[in-house]
Amino acid sequence: MWTIGSLTTPIAGYIIGFYGLNIGCRIIFLLALCALVPAFIVRQIYLQEPELGRRVMSDRSFSSIKGYLNSLSVVRRSRIILALLIIIIIAGFYNSSYAYFSLYLVHEDGIGLSEDVASLIPSVSSMISLIFSLTVVSRLKSRDSYLKTLILGYGLALLILINSRKGFLPTTLLVAALLGFCSTVAFSVSRTFLSNQIDTADSRARAKILSISITLSSLINLPTPTLVGYLFSLNPRTPFIIILANFLTSMLILIGFLKKQGSPP
Repeated sequence: MWTIGSLTTPIAGYIIGFYGLNIGCRIIFLLALCALVPAFIVRQIYLQEPELGRRVMSDRSFSSIKGYLNSLSVVRRSRIILALLIIIIIAGFYNSSYAYFSLYLVHEDGIGLSEDVASLIPSVSSMISLIFSLTVVSRLKSRDSYLKTLILGYGLALLILINSRKGFLPTTLLVAALLGFCSTVAFSVSRTFLSNQIDTADSRARAKILSISITLSSLINLPTPTLVGYLFSLNPRTPFIIILANFLTSMLILIGFLKKQGSPP
């Protein structure tokens, strides 16, 4: 849904370009409201609690605060769940910094693209992401393939971005394609692996651990946009160098936990 929604970026750019920032944003917010209200109504009517959810709600050991404490004990017993939680938290740093990617595209000390050309980049990224989601992501069935994809894609994309020549569109399109693909892999596959590992340990803890991962990531990365903004003001390349270091750290953590676990991929 996120990927398909991002395809509308040029439309949003056209609206803002035609009506100005103030009126244009109001129109976009109104369109978003008109799309969300029917979505919430449909979800309210048709969304049903799964059988597992009913069992968990009737299980006192996984209800209320006690359920979170028991879920944390599940995390403590599983190295791979802990590693995936750490990676999701670290990935939150990238997600909180992504707004500066667009600024980097148009900044005179960054890529230096014109605003109309820069507005096409998210759409290109989304199209590539959608294509690879339908063709490649479904084939990532092992941890090794998942790790290789993330390391090659994210690492290569950030290195190219940091060293891109000013105003050179082809490398920017390549970065957009790689980031789009890897964002899909990181978002979907990492959570799939996490859910599978939780189910292996104790399926009753799945909802609690997933909510813990999102909450911890949001809390820990609360100051990230301000920090990245300050670093961006010093040098537009600095935030992306830190994001690259952050990403490599998360991959080393996952590889280390997998080796200690000693299980096959």
